[in-house]
Amino acid sequence: MFFRPLDLVTTEQLLECFNLSFRDYSIPLQLSKEQLLAKIQTDMYRPEVSVGAFDGTQLVGFILHGADDVNGKTVLYNGGTGVIPEYRGENLSCRMYDYLKPQLLERGVYSIRLEVISDNIPAIRSYESCGFKTSRALNCYRGEVSLEQLNENIRIGDLIDADWEYLYSFWDTIPTWQNSSAVLKDQSGQKVRLGAWYGDTLVGYLIYDPESCRLQQIGVKKDFRRQKIAATLVANIINDHQHSLTVINVDTSADSLNGFFRSMELEKILEQKEMIIMMG
Repeated sequence: MFFRPLDLVTTEQLLECFNLSFRDYSIPLQLSKEQLLAKIQTDMYRPEVSVGAFDGTQLVGFILHGADDVNGKTVLYNGGTGVIPEYRGENLSCRMYDYLKPQLLERGVYSIRLEVISDNIPAIRSYESCGFKTSRALNCYRGEVSLEQLNENIRIGDLIDADWEYLYSFWDTIPTWQNSSAVLKDQSGQKVRLGAWYGDTLVGYLIYDPESCRLQQIGVKKDFRRQKIAATLVANIINDHQHSLTVINVDTSADSLNGFFRSMELEKILEQKEMIIMMG
């Protein structure tokens, strides 16, 4: 058994190992090649800071990392840790991190974060043994949306040039990696971006992925809340696309946001934990 970065691993090798690793997962996951490519693009995958476990030429385990610069510090996102069933019980996750950590320190990596399903106790314990600690709890929602009471005094239109510094002021919590501004900026052409205006003032916005029917960001200017602005934005999405809506990784401390999704009668389909390890 040996470990090395994934920069020489083909997409086909990675796909085979990924699907073998997740075929018996608590929520079974099997990807096509196109879906894997979309996932690693979304996660901002960087093979040079990712790692694989090899038995001879066979890839038997992996950690997929995305990378971003956050406030001048390099942060990694673990977009997937997998070990094929025949090689479990050998502590490969921590062994891969033990191999990789010195290289990450040399690169100046500040922290690594990930999400894990809250009832996946073996995975949580494995990450804890590698040094990860829970930073917050997250809710995920899905359901059919029907909205009737809307705000007819606002103008809804395409949000072309987003002023992110201004949009940040709409937030109650920081989005998780897959919903982060860095990821969404990189995929701007693939998303639907709508704004809501009172006169010339932008008072709300949303970002939606029509491929996955996933609402990735929604925000309303704080002194314009409780005026059906978020509902009107969502209504425009479901009228033009599908009535089914998915929202992942909503910070449980964001009371107004969770309340909004419950008010649309979206079902909470699972809970996740965000976990972080600080380097150095």
